[in-house]
Amino acid sequence: MLQQKRMAIYLLFMLLASTAVLSCSTGLFDKDASAMPSENPRTILITGSAIDSQSGIPLENITISFKAYPYDDPEAPSVSTVEVHTNSKGTFSLHVEGTAQKLLCILVANDKEGTYESQTKQVIVTWRGTSFDRYNNTFIVNDCKFNLEKAK
Repeated sequence: MLQQKRMAIYLLFMLLASTAVLSCSTGLFDKDASAMPSENPRTILITGSAIDSQSGIPLENITISFKAYPYDDPEAPSVSTVEVHTNSKGTFSLHVEGTAQKLLCILVANDKEGTYESQTKQVIVTWRGTSFDRYNNTFIVNDCKFNLEKAK
């Protein structure tokens, strides 16, 4: 009889404890990330590399120019402009503040020494989908690779 009473108390304690844990954690799953206000401004993060298209060797000191335009009016003045250079491993990282509108971003890899031809890439920033980190308000593009050919 005493053992049954202890078992009943134990089960009641476990039930109350699990109810308390679950009631505290349900708020984490109910929130929709798009409805959550964010204190972070919208940003764009693009990482990539520049390599020699023939040998695959990473290219250092290649200028990567970034310009963002309103998607529906690419003739408008750019809303953001940044310029970075590749490091000794041929990699670059751009971190740019964005706007709430959909953007057409133009990236140009240019060798200031003239050994390699320039190359252009376009990135469309929609602020949604798998590339958009809603919690950090960041649109992420990884592995933006420029395969540069030698100038003729």
